[in-house]
Amino acid sequence: MRQRPAFITCLVAFGVIAIAGSAAAHGDLRSADPESGVHLRKRPGMIDLVFAEPPTADSKFEVSDGCNEDVLAEVTGEGPNARLHIDGGAPGRWKVAYRVVSSIDGHLVRGKYSFHVGNKKPCDIEPEPEPSDGDDEAAAPDDDDGGGVPFAPVAIGLGVVGAAVAIRMLMAR
Repeated sequence: MRQRPAFITCLVAFGVIAIAGSAAAHGDLRSADPESGVHLRKRPGMIDLVFAEPPTADSKFEVSDGCNEDVLAEVTGEGPNARLHIDGGAPGRWKVAYRVVSSIDGHLVRGKYSFHVGNKKPCDIEPEPEPSDGDDEAAAPDDDDGGGVPFAPVAIGLGVVGAAVAIRMLMAR
């Protein structure tokens, strides 16, 4: 029967980790259509972005075509969804950038990604070198959190579990 307090302590620790991990998501980008890295035959009429939390009205979006021309006509959306309406656009590497502020917690999230449109080289210009630092990865946000698993909640959770095990071992003596 003395195992119950240790079990409850571990259960509480994992609950803290789960809650802290989901809270650290802020307004991160959850999905994009078209997705990062895809190759489209023709230009999209719109780009749909879905965030973890609704962005505020002062959030900023940019879309540039294969000639680095701004092709963003209008931004609409509701809740966590942002629809970027496109006006024209040349083939080549298209880039999408966002700077959104979560309407829930006020956290700033910045990110960018790219995809390719058409088979022709754009505008008879030199092709832009491909990024070598991985900024083309699956719409990964370039935010202050660094993406991935949040370090602080995991470290705190492991500390709580370690403390619970140490206390349990001391009480067993």
